[in-house]
Amino acid sequence: MLICWQNVDRENSNKIKQEEGALSVARIKAQAANTQADADAYRIIAAAKATAERTKIEAQATAEAIKLQAEAEAEATRIKATIDAQVHDTFAREMELRRVEVQRIQAYGSKTVFVPQSDPGVGSAMALGMAASLGAKATS
Repeated sequence: MLICWQNVDRENSNKIKQEEGALSVARIKAQAANTQADADAYRIIAAAKATAERTKIEAQATAEAIKLQAEAEAEATRIKATIDAQVHDTFAREMELRRVEVQRIQAYGSKTVFVPQSDPGVGSAMALGMAASLGAKATS
């Protein structure tokens, strides 16, 4: 009987060692999985940061290009205005004014009414008249 108990003890001991070994293997696999997950998360975060940085750089480059274009257009307008101011021929000045008027109509449409702002009462009186006209149309 003693041999039987010794065999049972040995078998129990072997089973415990097997279970401990399996537990150690499971721990190592879990650690490896955690390490892989951390590496994957870091790679995703690094890719997102790189994308954000690229977008930021592209936006800055676009903004700089727009700024340079606006500055160039403003400088061209200044140069043209300076040249136009130096024209002393009355006919040439009149033609330039007509050209500007044509461009204004093209830009805003032929039904746009331009109100001079030199006299403060003119603009408000015209706006009041237009509002009254719209009100009268709405009630009829």
